[in-house]
Amino acid sequence: MKLRVDLNLVTLEDLFKLETPDLRFLRDFLAKFVIDDDGNFVSEEEAKELLNKLSVSEFVRLVKQMTEEVKSTLDVP
Repeated sequence: MKLRVDLNLVTLEDLFKLETPDLRFLRDFLAKFVIDDDGNFVSEEEAKELLNKLSVSEFVRLVKQMTEEVKSTLDVP
């Protein structure tokens, strides 16, 4: 599964929730960024179904990827 983080899809409220996230929020947040093989965003419902099927280690990898991309874009140390 691939993600493309687009900060135009991230709200300030999302950033606050990322400080103390719960699993459902993380799943729903990541669903905004799931892309298909052609690099197009999939629907959030389809993305949630795909994310629900991931192993915990795959999910953690995606969360780390998303977090690193957001931090690097915002220049957060």
